[in-house]
Amino acid sequence: MKPPAIRMSNLWIPAFLLLFCTACEQEYLPGLEGSLVGHVLSFDIYGFLQDRHDAIGVTAFGVEESFHTRTTPEGRFEFRHLPAGTYEIRLEKKGYGTLKHYGVQHLGGRPTLLLQNASGNPGYFYLYEIHVPDIKKVSLEDNFFLHIALDLPEERHPNQIHFFLLASEQAGFLPGEATLYNELHPYYSEEDGEYVAAWDLRGRGVSAGSTLYLRMGFYTRVESWFQQGINFGQYESVDQYMDLETGELILPNLGPLTEEFQIIYE
Repeated sequence: MKPPAIRMSNLWIPAFLLLFCTACEQEYLPGLEGSLVGHVLSFDIYGFLQDRHDAIGVTAFGVEESFHTRTTPEGRFEFRHLPAGTYEIRLEKKGYGTLKHYGVQHLGGRPTLLLQNASGNPGYFYLYEIHVPDIKKVSLEDNFFLHIALDLPEERHPNQIHFFLLASEQAGFLPGEATLYNELHPYYSEEDGEYVAAWDLRGRGVSAGSTLYLRMGFYTRVESWFQQGINFGQYESVDQYMDLETGELILPNLGPLTEEFQIIYE
């Protein structure tokens, strides 16, 4: 299932995602081979690091052929004797968002370490479990605070929960017909038992008394920057990508859009 696309104008995009090597041409030696090595960490729907990261399928797509391998329980993968060239790396596992990484230049000879930082340490690809949220109710308080009553398994309430919200004054709208787009990062209100996010509609063409129809997608990010002895802030990481054909930012673990909800903008 293709996740909903994100409009670039609504999100801050890390600069490194825009730096594809399509303009960089390097000369490859015919017949030269070598290892290409990377590491993947998998996270549950709450953004917590899982204990094992195996059985993740990794494919390297070249110009003429593709190569496939799988990760170890530690999340390491290696393509041995990979011919020199430029590759697209794709990481997949059932129940998780598919992650793509373009423009990988593999020169052969010495091993190519993916996402290597200035200190020579390899970085991580992050693969998140996809969850379709069970949203019970959506309401708007004081024309500003959006309340979202959400049921999650195990009754845990992650801090790094995000909603990608689409809205329209037209009932039954399709995603491409939405007139309002927002990425919301709410907090969990213990008092209300709901997630609450600021949603400022002033100056956005919404008139008082208007009925708004909403649909939302749900995704999480790393819940804590230090888990199981890993300080994620010390490593390069990739958990989203820019679609080269459409120019849209893809959040792989953004689940399917919810059913339609209705609120009144007073």
